[in-house]
This record gives sequence, structure tokens and C-alpha cells, in this order.
Amino acid sequence: MPAPGTPPPTDQVPPPEGMPAPEGIPVPVPVQLTISIIGSFGTGAYAPNPQQAAIGNLVVWTNNDFAPHNIVLDDGTPVGNIAPGQSSPPITLATETAGYHCTIHPSMTGQIVPIPPVPTDPSQIPVPDPSGMPVPAPSPAPDPYGEGYDDGYDDYDY
Repeated sequence: MPAPGTPPPTDQVPPPEGMPAPEGIPVPVPVQLTISIIGSFGTGAYAPNPQQAAIGNLVVWTNNDFAPHNIVLDDGTPVGNIAPGQSSPPITLATETAGYHCTIHPSMTGQIVPIPPVPTDPSQIPVPDPSGMPVPAPSPAPDPYGEGYDDGYDDYDY
């Protein structure tokens, strides 16, 4: 255990005031995710949309558009008025899914969805090619008879 007054490691968050820290269990740091506002119309106004997140993640909206936007979660939680070039304060995600929209531009809608689970069966986990190059299609099997191309017809003289 660190000496009193020693700050916690950077991968841990101190417990709330008055709460004891659990022994030996690191507390995960919330991940901050950014949703960019890139337009004023439809679901394509946000990037990414949908945004994958987990409960406890922090979500920030950054206005990269030329117009101001007022973002509100579908449950009524205000995110705030965001001027061009500005960002919202971080919002802590309290549910697995959340919808949001702009009250100024009603067609602007977005979704926050759960991160898909990681497969537990190793055969279902894709293995990336370490070279980053596309994997070529396999070559056709060699001719087992050594006679070359097989067009499906017998090559006998009649």
C-alpha cells in the first residue's frame, strides 16, 4: 500500500470521499469517447454514429460544424449548447444504450450502443495478418493426375 499522501497510480481512480479503497482490486479509469458533430442533417451529422461505449465511459460531443447545436439525450438529460469549435462537458454513460438529438435540428439523431462482447472461443477471434497486406486467395489444388488442365472432357481421340 502506498504511503499516505502518495497519489494513486495513473491506471487507478481513488474511491469517492469517505469510501475505503478495495484491497488489491484496481479501479478502472473511465474511457473518454468523442462524438464529432460534422453536419446539421440526419444521422450522418454525428461521427461515429452509432458510438460504441460501456457504462461508466465519459462521452464528449465536439462541434466540428459551422452551426451551433443543442444536444440532449433522449431521456431528457441535457448535454448542452455547443458552439462551433467547442466541446460539451463530459457526460458519464449510465445505461448500455442511449439516444440523443439536437433540439435545433430535429433530424440530427444519434445512438450510443454497447460494445459487443469479446468471443471466448479462440477459433472465433480473427487473427490479423501482421504484414497488414491482404491475404491472397489460395492457389488451386495441383492436378492429382499430372495431366494439366481438366476441362471436364476426356482427351482421348475417337
